[in-house]
Amino acid sequence: MARERGRWHERLTKEIKQAAKDRGWKVDAVQLVTVELVLTLANQVSPQEPASGAWAQLKGYRFDDAGEEADHALSVIVWLVGELKSEPVWREALAAYLEMPEQLRAYLLDGPDDVLPPFRRPALVGDREADYLAALEQFPPHRSSEIPIAEPGQSYFVKAEDGKETITIPEQLPDWGTLARHDFDPAPQRRPVRIGWKQLVDFAAELDREDLEHGREFQRWHGRVEDLTIRLRQADDTFERATELDFDRLHHLAGMVGAGKSTLMDLLAIWAARHQHHVTVVVADVVQVLTRVQLYRRYGVGAAPVLGASGRGRHIQQLHRPGVRRAEGLNAMNVPLLQWASTACALSSRRAEAKPWKLDEAPCLRLKQQKIGPRGGTTDVDHVCPLWARCQRHHASRELVTAKVWVTTPAGLVFSRVPQPLIDADLRYLELAWYRSDLIIVDEADQVQTQLDGIFSPSQTLAGDGDDAWMDVIDITKKVELPARGRGPMREPKVARWVHLVDLADMLISRIYALLGNEPHLRAWVGDGYFNEWTLAVRLTAMFAAPRADAEADDDSDLPAIDVERAQAWRKSFSVWSLAPTKTEQPTVDTRADELRRLAEQTAYKDESTVTKMVSAWLAKRRDITEPQDLGDLALKLHFTLLVGILTNLISSITGRWNDVEGPLRMRGHGSSLVHRPPVEYVAMVPDSPMGNLIGLQYQHDDDAHPDRLGSLRFFRCNGIGRWLLLNLANLYTDEQAQPPGVLLMSATSWAGTSPRYDLQVPVTGVLQAPPRELEGINASEFRYSPQRYGTTDRRIRISGTPPERRPAALAAMVQQLARIVDDGLGAQPSLLEQQRDALPSGRRRIMLLVGSYAECEQVEAALLRARPDWAGEVLRLIPDDASFTHQWTGHTLSRGSVAELRHTDAWLLVAPLLAVERGHNILNDERVAALGAAYFLVRPHPRPDDISYHVQDINRWGVDQIRTGLPAGGPATNPAHERAKAFIAAAGTRWRQSLAHPLMLSRMDDDEQAAFMWTQLVTIWQVIGRLVRGGQKATVHFCDAAFDPASDTSLLVGMHHVLTAAQAGKGIRPQDVELATILYDPLHRALTALLEPYRAL
Repeated sequence: MARERGRWHERLTKEIKQAAKDRGWKVDAVQLVTVELVLTLANQVSPQEPASGAWAQLKGYRFDDAGEEADHALSVIVWLVGELKSEPVWREALAAYLEMPEQLRAYLLDGPDDVLPPFRRPALVGDREADYLAALEQFPPHRSSEIPIAEPGQSYFVKAEDGKETITIPEQLPDWGTLARHDFDPAPQRRPVRIGWKQLVDFAAELDREDLEHGREFQRWHGRVEDLTIRLRQADDTFERATELDFDRLHHLAGMVGAGKSTLMDLLAIWAARHQHHVTVVVADVVQVLTRVQLYRRYGVGAAPVLGASGRGRHIQQLHRPGVRRAEGLNAMNVPLLQWASTACALSSRRAEAKPWKLDEAPCLRLKQQKIGPRGGTTDVDHVCPLWARCQRHHASRELVTAKVWVTTPAGLVFSRVPQPLIDADLRYLELAWYRSDLIIVDEADQVQTQLDGIFSPSQTLAGDGDDAWMDVIDITKKVELPARGRGPMREPKVARWVHLVDLADMLISRIYALLGNEPHLRAWVGDGYFNEWTLAVRLTAMFAAPRADAEADDDSDLPAIDVERAQAWRKSFSVWSLAPTKTEQPTVDTRADELRRLAEQTAYKDESTVTKMVSAWLAKRRDITEPQDLGDLALKLHFTLLVGILTNLISSITGRWNDVEGPLRMRGHGSSLVHRPPVEYVAMVPDSPMGNLIGLQYQHDDDAHPDRLGSLRFFRCNGIGRWLLLNLANLYTDEQAQPPGVLLMSATSWAGTSPRYDLQVPVTGVLQAPPRELEGINASEFRYSPQRYGTTDRRIRISGTPPERRPAALAAMVQQLARIVDDGLGAQPSLLEQQRDALPSGRRRIMLLVGSYAECEQVEAALLRARPDWAGEVLRLIPDDASFTHQWTGHTLSRGSVAELRHTDAWLLVAPLLAVERGHNILNDERVAALGAAYFLVRPHPRPDDISYHVQDINRWGVDQIRTGLPAGGPATNPAHERAKAFIAAAGTRWRQSLAHPLMLSRMDDDEQAAFMWTQLVTIWQVIGRLVRGGQKATVHFCDAAFDPASDTSLLVGMHHVLTAAQAGKGIRPQDVELATILYDPLHRALTALLEPYRAL
C-alpha cells in the first residue's frame, strides 16, 4: 500500500512487545492493537453491540447512522485494518485477542459475543486510547518514495532475462541541473473553473483566428461551438439554456450523439489552461490521449500524457503501425506522437553485449547495489539512473510536472505510479490528479464506469502456460523465501497456515487439471466461459431434477422440462453448502447441505478411483434425484463441482490473508500483481462487492493447437464496487484540508434508464443538444428490417443464437445474398449493397457491415471477396490496435485507432465489430460530417450467455442503489449493524446466484430485468448509429439478422421501442427524467416507431 498503514502503532507495539518479553509472554502486539483499534471504533459507532459484530463496520457500507465524525473514522479504518473485514477472519483475530493476558488488554470480555464494554486503561502500556483516536482522525501518511541516484564510476547490477548484468556508470556525466519535481499539497487551494457562454464562443473565434494566422488546419471552433446548446437542470427539473458554466462541483452532462461533447471538452481544457487552471482529461484510449496532447500543445497549452509503463510496448506498436497514408524510410519515424513513447536507453551501450533492454527490464529505477548492514547482513538497494533527468523514455513523466493539462486513460490514471525521482511521497496519478486539478473531465463516462467495474473484477491465469500464472508465482516465491530464511517465518502461525492453504490449493488445481485433461466430455460440460461452484451446481440441479428421455422442451428453449420444485430445493442446498464447502463441525438446518459438506471433506484429497466409488455410492442412495440417471457421469460432475467449491474457498482465504505474509515472506509491494487485484489503496476506498469478494474460474484450451498439453485455468475475483471511484470522484480524498475538485462527467448515453452497464447513478445536471437543422437530419434517419434468406428458400438467415460451429457458414450465406449480382430476367442488376451505396448522397457513399468480433470481420471480408473478387481494394476490415504488423501488409485492414483515416482510402465497405466502433474516433469525410451513410447489422448485439461482466455490473448497480437508499436490504435501520450486514450480504448473494442461475435469455427475465437489458443493448446500437449521424446527417440502418424479427415478442427492436415509449410516458424511470429521455433518445424512438409500424398493423 502507498500509505504507512502501520506507523500509527509503532510506539505502542514496541512498548507492548517489551512488556510481554519482560514477563515471558508470547504476544502478537500488532494483532492486539489492531483488534483494539476496531473495538474502539465500534464503541464510537455501534455501542451496546457484541464485539463479534465489529467486522460489519469494515465493509465500506454504513449500517449505522453514526454521524459525520464517525463516518470519517469509518473511511479511515479500512486503510488501516481492511484485512479484518471478513467475519471469519475477524472472529479468529478476536478469539486470539481474548487469549492474551488481561494486563495487556484494554477490553475485558468473557466471550466474543459479549456486548462491547467501554475502553479501560490496562495495567501495562495503559496510555493507548489517544493513539487509537488519533489514528481514526486522518488517513495514514504516504510512504516515502525517496531513492538514491547511482553515482558515476560505480558498478551496479540489474536483473535481466539472462540473469544478473553488471552496469558501470560512466565517470563523466553532464550537469543536468535541478530536476523539476511535483509539489504535492495535501491542502490544495483550488480555483473553480467558471466561464460565461458568450466568453466561450468568443474564445472559439479567437482560436480560429490563430489557426489562420499560423497556417494550421482550420478546426472551425467557432462554428462548432455555436452549433452547441447546453441546457442545465433547474430546480423544477426542467432544462434551460445555459448562460454560464460553473464547474465548482460535480456536473453530469449527457449529450445527444453528435451534439459536440468533444468540442466542449477541448475548448474547456484549452481555455482553463490558458487561465492558469490545472485540468485532467480522461479519454478512452492511448491514441486519443496522444492526439489530444498534440492538439492542446498546438495552441500553446502545456499538456502531457499519463501513460502506464506496463503498456508501453502496446502503445509503441500502435504508434508505429502504418496508416492508410503510408510513409517510407525516415519519414515513417517523423510522427510527433512518438516523442511520448520512446524506448531509448543510454545504458544499453554499457551492457556486456550492447543491445536494447526488454521493455520491463530497463534499469531506470532498478540499478541495484549490495549494502552491508550494521549486523553484517546484506541487502540490495535500488538506485535511479543518473541519466533519468534527460532520458527520452521519461520525457512524458517530466513534462507532467509543469503541464497545465494532463490527458490519460482510466487505466493510466488508476494504475500508474508517479516516478520516484519526481516526488517524495508514494502516489499513483489518480491521487495526485485529484489534489492538483481544478477540474477533472471524464469523457465517455459510462464506458469508464464499465472499465472500473472490470478493474475491480480482474482475471488472471491461475495455472498453466506463461510465466505469470498466479499459483506458479506464489509457489516459486514461497520456495525461494522460506529456505533463504531458514524457514524461520514458519514459526508464525499465520504464515504456517497460509503456506498450508497454498499447498492445498496447489494440490486441488492438479486434481482439477487431471479431470479436465482425462475427461473430454467434462471439458465440454464446463465450457469455455467463466464458472464457479454455483454455476456448476445450477447445471447439476437441472440434471438431478430433469433428465427424462421423454421430457418436452420449454416453448422458447431447447432445455428439457424439469421438476422445478426439486431443482429449487437442490439449489437451496448447494447455496448453503457453498458458503463453507468442507465445514462439517457445525450442522446447518439443511441436512442435504451438511451431507454435501461431508462428502466434499471426505473426497477432496483421495485418489480418483476411490472418489468415484464414494460419490457414485452417495448418489445411488438418494431418492431426490429423478431416474434414470447415468450415475458415473453425475458422479464425475458432482466431484468436479465439489473440488471447484473447495478451491475457490481456498483462493479467497489465500488472497484475503495476504497481509499476514507479505512482510514475513518479503512479498511487500507485490500484492496487486501476485494476487492480481486492484491497487490496495483503492480497495480501501470502495465498498466491498455486495455479495462478498467471490471467485470465478475459466478453462482455456486449444485442443487442435496443443493436443499434448493441458490448457490454462484462469480466475477472476470481485474486489469491490469499481464504479464507486467514478461516482464518488469528487469526494475521494475530501477531508478538513482538501475540498472537492470540479468534476465533469460526459457521454451521449450516460443516462440510460436502468441499464446496469451504462447508466450513471449520478443525477444529470445538464444536456448537450445539436442545433435544430442537424436534428432534422438525424430525425430523418431510416431503420429497415432487411432479413436475408438461404438461396431461393423462404428460410431466413439467423446468426445470433446459432451454434458457434455453424455461425461462420451463416455469416457467409448472408454476405453472399447482400453482395451477389441479381439477375431478375431483365439483365444483371447491382447487388443490394451497391444499390444502397448508390442511393447515398455524394461524399457519404460508404457502408459499414457490423459483426460480433474481429474474427468475424476476417470471415466476412473473405466471404465478400469470394462473392465479388472485383471488390478487391474496396473492402477494409477493422483490426485491433495491438494486432501484429503482418495484418497491415495485406492492405485490406485498418486499425481501430486509425479508423478516422477511412476517408483517405478507396474503400466503400468497412467491416467492423460492433463494440469496436461503439465509441471513440469519429469517421468523417472531407466536409467534416459522417463519412458513412449506411450500416448493416449482420448480427444482433447480445452478450455471451456466460459473460460474467454483465452480472458484475448488475450487482454493482444494485449495491450503489442500496447505499443511496439507506441499505433497505439490510432490514430495519434499528437492527444491530452486524445483523444488517448479514442480511444485506445474504440478499446480495441471493440476487447474484439467481442472476447466474440462467443465461442472459430474455425469456428467463422478469419485466425489470428485461427493461434493464434492453436499455443496455439500446446504448450499444445507438452509439454505433452515432458514427453515421455526425454533422446532423441522415443514416440508413439495416437489421439483417433474423434474430431481430420485429414480429417476435422477444425482438430486441420491439424491446428497445417499448422501454423508450415507457420512458417518454414516465414509466420505469424517475418522473424528473422524462424530458431527459425525450431529449436524448427521441430520434431513435422515431426511427424504431417507423420500422415497427407495419408489424403492429399485422
